[in-house]
Amino acid sequence: MISQVLLVLNSQKFYLPPAALPLMAKSPWTGIFLAILMVLFSTHPLLVDSGSQTETEIHSDEVRLGTIANNSPGQVLGHIDTHDSLSIGRQFACAVTENSSVVCWGRTDFGQTGIGVTGTNVYHNMTYVDALDGMGIVEVSAHLDHACGLTSQGAVYCWGSNVDGRIGNGQIGGNVLVPTMALLPQGVVAKSLSQGPSAHTCAISTDGDLYCWGLNTKGQVGNGQVCANLGETGYTNPCSNGGTGILVPELIAMPTGVTVTSVSVGGEHTCATGSDGGVYCWGSDMNCRVTGGDNVADDPLTGQPGCDYWHLTLSPRKLAMSNTEVTIQDPANISFVQTVTGWVFSCAMTDSGAGICWGANTESQQGIGNNSNQPFAVVPTLIQGPSGESMTSISATTAQACAMYDQTGAHCWGDNWGGNTGDYDGSN
Repeated sequence: MISQVLLVLNSQKFYLPPAALPLMAKSPWTGIFLAILMVLFSTHPLLVDSGSQTETEIHSDEVRLGTIANNSPGQVLGHIDTHDSLSIGRQFACAVTENSSVVCWGRTDFGQTGIGVTGTNVYHNMTYVDALDGMGIVEVSAHLDHACGLTSQGAVYCWGSNVDGRIGNGQIGGNVLVPTMALLPQGVVAKSLSQGPSAHTCAISTDGDLYCWGLNTKGQVGNGQVCANLGETGYTNPCSNGGTGILVPELIAMPTGVTVTSVSVGGEHTCATGSDGGVYCWGSDMNCRVTGGDNVADDPLTGQPGCDYWHLTLSPRKLAMSNTEVTIQDPANISFVQTVTGWVFSCAMTDSGAGICWGANTESQQGIGNNSNQPFAVVPTLIQGPSGESMTSISATTAQACAMYDQTGAHCWGDNWGGNTGDYDGSN
């Protein structure tokens, strides 16, 4: 029985599931699919929690993500005995080792591996980020072409592409090849980080305050501004640098008395949970990913309600649970402890172990069943998890989500084009 199919493109090897062969043979899109692979093939391993160690196995002439393409856990060269922080960017990855050092591997064309070099080389082996030695790194967060690390003293260091000011050092443009301190206000001690696909970063302080910086063309930083001249919408640029981003971490104003307990940076939007148990979101309201379909959010220009790309919420706004399909007892008193964001959808978990999502459902990323029946679950809707179980954590990416449940462990849903949910059958 065939266990895997080897596809070689430009000296790169890809392992495809046998089930893909009849689909490719019948599809007129096969040629386009192969062409896209030649351009966009990933060069980093999938990091998987395997108990006490995270191991990877990479050879100089191949990248192997499990025995069947990237549909099952793989191994990478070397091991990390403790791995409280593992993060994958765009074709590169970073992790924290047992001695609180940072290792990175993959592409380095923007200096995103943090080792002081840039170019077309791909580092297949884990490489130590020497500039962070001795700083006691407790968390690393990578996305797109940059990464940030959090020290045990609460300082934030970032490296890689500085487009839109995403490094947070007061400058914009170019590449930062070694970790550089993000300029948090004096006395602020950070305790957690979040990055996402829209090139901005947020950090929660030990006081529960939220600081964000980077790309802000849709108000996703949450400081009440929107950067860049958007032309057709009539927005002007109030940002002091005249560019597209916020160059240093800025305090995000939450309602009086509310501190931030978790934050998730998504696709041109951001969501956070507050000490009052509420979910607060801001940025572009495409597919109602910010407001959850609560039409009191008017377009700042036209004054008209609605959910679309140009409806921008520029500061934290509490998700209204009155307009909801969530069948949870006493929805007005739901308390949320975690929120996560994809590209055009958002989810949150309650203290009782229930999960909700809102926004786009075109790839079944809401976890509510057939997406053809409800392509846009714009109001908060209950995730259909395993019966009788409680959710203990949740994570989301572009168009997929996964959650841990207290009895049966990990469950995933959403876009499954490449086996992203860990159970490849060619459907969402």
